Amino acid sequence: MKLVPKITLITLFSISAIFGLAANKASAASHTVVNRISIQGTGVVITAPDIAYINIGVSNQAKTAREALDKNNLAMNNIVDLLSFAQVENSDIQTSNFSINPRYDRSQNNGQLPKIIGYETFNTLNITIRDLDGLGDILDQVVTSGSNRIDNIRFAVANPQPLQDQARALAAKDALRRAQIYATTLGFELGNIVSITEGSSRSTPRAEAFMPQGAMMMDSMAKSTPIEAGEQAITSNVNIVWVINQ
Repeated sequence: MKLVPKITLITLFSISAIFGLAANKASAASHTVVNRISIQGTGVVITAPDIAYINIGVSNQAKTAREALDKNNLAMNNIVDLLSFAQVENSDIQTSNFSINPRYDRSQNNGQLPKIIGYETFNTLNITIRDLDGLGDILDQVVTSGSNRIDNIRFAVANPQPLQDQARALAAKDALRRAQIYATTLGFELGNIVSITEGSSRSTPRAEAFMPQGAMMMDSMAKSTPIEAGEQAITSNVNIVWVINQ
């Protein structure tokens, strides 16, 4: 019977132990916790608006649908001519609503169907004004030309992209500033950036002209109607995650 040398058994055991130790170290490394810090930054850019969106309407009543439509057409044609004279481009004038509806006498409550006593036409234009200096005069003349309803005025920035990029840069700087405050105060260093997540970017008015939704206009408005465009706040948010180096 041939005996196996003891040196061979020892060698095999040693190799197995080495691999077992390496596996344990790899397993421990895979469960190593990496400390991180997540900070949100906000950037805001304030600017003056350079464009306005207006809803202008004409409503007419008459005994027949034809009469009501003729009155509406006359007023709307006068308004469109006025806007063209004020150098508003045709592409900035769009019909958003048009309707002809019967008007009923509902005072009778005798079980019979309501009686038609006339017709009402309603026509609305969406108008874009790119020269805000003349906005007040345009509104005066629009009302004089026949508009008896202005629903609202909304101010905006025609090309917000460059300002949004400025707000993004400010948001990133704000996040870094906050992270550095925590690092200095708590005694650690910022490592590599793990992730950058951009939040929503938005443009909101800081002040707005007062024109209530659905407000019916008087037969005339004060000359040179005061319209204050206010300011627009363009805001961007970002969330940045850093590794914490001890």
